[in-house]
Amino acid sequence: MRLKLFLLFSLTLALSGAAARADLSFVLTPSVRVSARSNEVFFAGILSNTDPTNNLYLNAIQFIANSNFTPDTNAFYANVPGILSAGQTYSDVVFGVTINPTTPAGDYFGAVTILGGSNIFAASNLATLPFQISTIDVSIQANVADAYKFGAQPGSFVVTCVGGSDLGLVVNYAISGTASNGVNYSSITNYVTSADSTPSNIAIIPLADGGVEGDKTVVLTLFNSTAYNLAAPISATVTIHDTPFNAWLLTEFGTNANNAAISGDLTDPDTDGIVNLLEYALNLNPNVASGTGLPTAQIDPACGCLTLTYTKVLSAIDLNYTVEAANDPGGPWSTNGLTQAVLGSDGVTQTNKASDAGNPIATSGKRFMHLRVTRQ
Repeated sequence: MRLKLFLLFSLTLALSGAAARADLSFVLTPSVRVSARSNEVFFAGILSNTDPTNNLYLNAIQFIANSNFTPDTNAFYANVPGILSAGQTYSDVVFGVTINPTTPAGDYFGAVTILGGSNIFAASNLATLPFQISTIDVSIQANVADAYKFGAQPGSFVVTCVGGSDLGLVVNYAISGTASNGVNYSSITNYVTSADSTPSNIAIIPLADGGVEGDKTVVLTLFNSTAYNLAAPISATVTIHDTPFNAWLLTEFGTNANNAAISGDLTDPDTDGIVNLLEYALNLNPNVASGTGLPTAQIDPACGCLTLTYTKVLSAIDLNYTVEAANDPGGPWSTNGLTQAVLGSDGVTQTNKASDAGNPIATSGKRFMHLRVTRQ
């Protein structure tokens, strides 16, 4: 026997006819399902005849569909027995609903009614239960697209669920890019669990591995799933920037950037007496021997003191520039009495002038100044 099925979807449910017959116990397990559009969603349940002596006939199921859903007219009769004998329980699929391809993301509410009674012609409302179908759009973005090794400044991805109650939705993604998970950045899992439609953040924390590597990328790409819809963008990238000094070494020395005999801080590959760290700090070329560009000292008549003019690379945020003065070349060196002034900048470098104004030469007799450059 095949009877016509109807599907009822409504934002407000009229459940006044629920459990019209006390001898049918009906529970959906569960009553809320999350699925992507174009999928068929099956609702399982438990139907029990609580009458100790009489059979119970389950003759039809009713529900009404809107344009977003199509009921499976065969599910009920393919799975649910038409007759429950006294005390019998059925536990399996009760009905199925197909989410149409154009269904907007959101929460949809409805009700399902079992009709039947004491014979095959009965059409009493045996029980009515509410159910919910949520279809969700999931996307991913790099909300902090740049991470930095220097200062361990993290980047971040955000996974966003839109259009429904995600109910602890697990979102899986592939991890790729030129950076290695757990090597170039702290290990991350390949999934997030998003709750209550709150965006889920995935932090990319750079690791200081000491090597010269240049910039590396972390790419996360959402996997397709029957539990949610993919919404653009489905892939995003965070770039992990190497330290400025390492980036300079890679530019200047290429494949030898990790060869300490050529690229070491205190190595002088062009044999001009200026080590690599100072070449970088003063914006010089470490592969061309030259004595130009070094700090210059002079006596300033205005203060009767020694001054030191030097170049500072603006992007060299991983260096400390410290001017010090002393009465003897062997020290002790100190910053006491020194003042600094910026003479100009071209956007790449800045020209600074340090004055030993607190220690006039006429008073101290002789003074020495130098520039100390150290890594942070």
